[in-house]
Amino acid sequence: MRIGLDASLAGEAGSGTGRYARLLVRHLLALDAESEYRLYFRSQDEGQNPLRALDGPRVASRVVDAPHPLWRVHVSLARALRRDRVDVYHALAFFVPWLWRGPAVVTVHDIHPVLLRRHWWWRGSRRAYLVMRLHIPLALRRARVVLTHSAYVRDTIRARYRLPAERIVVTPPGADPFFLAPPTPEELAAAAARFGDEPFFLSVGVLAPQKNPAGLLRALALLGRAGERPPPRLVLVGRSVGDYARRHLVPLVDALGLADRVTLAGYVEDGVLRALYHRATALVMPSFGEGFGLPVLEAMAAGAPVIAATGSSLPEVAGEAALYVDPRAPADIAEAMDALWHDGARRADLAARGRARALTFTWERAVARIVECYRG
Repeated sequence: MRIGLDASLAGEAGSGTGRYARLLVRHLLALDAESEYRLYFRSQDEGQNPLRALDGPRVASRVVDAPHPLWRVHVSLARALRRDRVDVYHALAFFVPWLWRGPAVVTVHDIHPVLLRRHWWWRGSRRAYLVMRLHIPLALRRARVVLTHSAYVRDTIRARYRLPAERIVVTPPGADPFFLAPPTPEELAAAAARFGDEPFFLSVGVLAPQKNPAGLLRALALLGRAGERPPPRLVLVGRSVGDYARRHLVPLVDALGLADRVTLAGYVEDGVLRALYHRATALVMPSFGEGFGLPVLEAMAAGAPVIAATGSSLPEVAGEAALYVDPRAPADIAEAMDALWHDGARRADLAARGRARALTFTWERAVARIVECYRG
């Protein structure tokens, strides 16, 4: 069987979709000894996409370009799939080519672009919202099998789009082996040089309304009012969607008097991120909605305690290895942060629970189920 994958997604540094694409393709090639794979890239992937150099008897790469990204997906990529006589195309994130009429499998990472319009309909995000709102239902209709990372997304899709249960398969990703390994002394030194030696809370994810960074900042400010000396710090790792950070978060940081306690780190390299997970008092993820929550799995793998929002998929990922908070209530978030800030034994217990929980997410199980879906 010949499987087609748009591997250009793996070049998206700092995104959960990009990390999923990189890990999935590498594990498919390592664990599926019976299939052939055709990987499709863009010209700009040369030297920037870690999958571009992959080679072997069962893998071949092709560059597919077009004047516009949507033309590339829907027209140029479909032509390449036909030319290469691909048996199944796996769309790694939402987009099934319009002109591809062969069997397709699609990974739907998240359903909140459809559910949480108020968190997407703002300047800098409206175009992405409209594209996703169009392509998610299109992909659901076109794909033979829909893969989701969580039962939450599966059940939401079934309820909203009335898809038969047998067409939706839950395949959580495995823990990244990179984060299961301890940080090197060089990584720890690099993190300390950039972010200091004092304790901190960590947030990882794009800076956008649905991730609730504003609520997290308000929670941090409540800890400061409690008279903590020195008060807790917060490091936010992740790129800003559009100008959201500049227009909304930076003014909020100033208004709350947090300028000396908050670091907007942007994108950081994986080695530094691993060191941050290792050193953090806790990862705090108070999102209004998540399709899976890859940073939670990474943090648990790296030994960081986790504070996560109730609802959506996060309880599926963390199980009993997290403290859960109401994302709409900064005081609730602050209470959980304060509890871990002062209680080392509780932090150690959550870290141990999280590490054990992370080990239950394996790529061997995920790849075996996905290959079954390819074969129908």
